[in-house]
Amino acid sequence: MKNIIKWFVNNSVAANLFMILILISGYVTLPKILMEIFPVPSLDIISISVPYPGASPEDIEKSICTKIEENIAGIESIKKIRSTALENQGLIYVELLPGEEISKAKEEITTTVNAITTFPDQAEKPIISEYKIQSQVMQIAISGDIDEESLSNIAKRIQDEISTLPGITLTTSAGVKSKEIAIEVSDNQLKKYSLTFEQIISAIRVSSIDMPGGKIESKNNEYLIRTDGQAHTGSEYEDITILTKADGTRLKLGDIATIKDGFVEDAASLKFNGLPTKLINVYRVGNQNAIQTSNTVNKYIDKTKSLLPKELKSGCTPLPRSNIMKAKNQSK
Repeated sequence: MKNIIKWFVNNSVAANLFMILILISGYVTLPKILMEIFPVPSLDIISISVPYPGASPEDIEKSICTKIEENIAGIESIKKIRSTALENQGLIYVELLPGEEISKAKEEITTTVNAITTFPDQAEKPIISEYKIQSQVMQIAISGDIDEESLSNIAKRIQDEISTLPGITLTTSAGVKSKEIAIEVSDNQLKKYSLTFEQIISAIRVSSIDMPGGKIESKNNEYLIRTDGQAHTGSEYEDITILTKADGTRLKLGDIATIKDGFVEDAASLKFNGLPTKLINVYRVGNQNAIQTSNTVNKYIDKTKSLLPKELKSGCTPLPRSNIMKAKNQSK
């Protein structure tokens, strides 16, 4: 080591050239270095999901989880199998032995699971994928003293626009409530028209449905037939016919029921500065650069603040690993 140092001291030109080579190599490789907020650990886990609509956890455990466990237990690359039986779905997590090639193990597991022929007829095709931890880059909050539907629509629009930005692959939302239509019928109304709840439920199912009806082929064209009658709003449900009277008049659902078009009630709610809030999470996927992703979203936020509806007042406040977009109704 001393000889090497002595040689460089006596040969300053070579030492300077070597230093320049190091600087050039660093400059060339710097853009290729993956930048992350936190290192993402590598998980040697494969997930198997089998949807089974209408099945109870007990049924799924017997007809789905147990059968998969028994068939893949003999695969040499597997270290541990853990399964969870939920309503309408069975989940199996397969942990591999250290050093095993995950793509090869996934292919072997996929072949084994797809070869199982004793699943219930109602069970859907197994979904087999590599389990990965998502690396969150930033979080956007949209808050405002406005009604739930308007705030949700704004959050949904912003999420859709962020998802289409260059280099943005994955976004999720939080705090956005699902739409819900509540139909309330009193006993007095049922007795008045000699109806039962089962008749009302049956009428709604028959009248509110989307169903493919096959296709018609001609010499030069092909036509797809589909019944597009799904009701989506309270007013559409009010117009559903429950029964037709002898004189030809129709009794509609809105004549006998109270229909509330709203959102699912949630015990937990998100607030920022005391105002209702919707969150949008932005993730880095694969080899995407966290800083580039953050810069892209920040530019979008700066531009979008001035394009929000006139009745909204917006602002952007940087937080650690976050950006906040606030919206407040000026009329209040």
